[in-house]
Amino acid sequence: MPNISEEEMKYYLENILKPTDTFSFNCQMCGKCCRKREEPIAMTGLDIFRICKALDKQPWDVLTKYMKGVVGHTSHLPLVYLDERPDGSCKLLHKGRCIVQENKPIVCALFPLGRFKADGEFQFKYFLSQSHCIGTKTRNKEWTLQEWLDNFQIEEYEQESLAWHKLLMGIAKVTAKMPIDKITPHIIEAMFMALYLHYNINEDFVNQVKENHKTLDKIFRKTYGKSIM
Repeated sequence: MPNISEEEMKYYLENILKPTDTFSFNCQMCGKCCRKREEPIAMTGLDIFRICKALDKQPWDVLTKYMKGVVGHTSHLPLVYLDERPDGSCKLLHKGRCIVQENKPIVCALFPLGRFKADGEFQFKYFLSQSHCIGTKTRNKEWTLQEWLDNFQIEEYEQESLAWHKLLMGIAKVTAKMPIDKITPHIIEAMFMALYLHYNINEDFVNQVKENHKTLDKIFRKTYGKSIM
């Protein structure tokens, strides 16, 4: 995501995992990571697309029922997060289990790992996140990075993720340098559509991202004289 701090980037770079590097983690199925989180789960367009397919619902229906949107303070991007119930539990939880377990957001599937993509690079780098989760304290289950990625089919969707992040970062390079009052409701709506909503769940995701990218680029060129490609 845009706006990674220097301190965060320093930690990421110092803790990059190679495919054969190992870490210990044994999920206790306690559900604490799905309740009263200190930081909300940021959603990608791919996350929403996959959840829509799993629930056989359209993006707008999923967004309004399970998520919330804001405009980023510094990126000026429309951002979407998983919403919570009044008791602090994730709206995707039902009887203590995630209703989209096999298609849960990438942040959830990766945990206890995190990932980032440096500007100009064409693949993600993975790291062990800083966490107080009890599952990271157990030593009876060890994984290599590659085993974890294979177990949750993370790399299966890497090209889709990269295409969407290219769109996201292309927009952010322009919007983050603009005063917020220059970004009209029309532009915010256009960004929201391109990033999250203008997708047919029965068609190829990457092709739709590319078409949305082209369409939004034309709008930015016409409105601001700037390209997001």
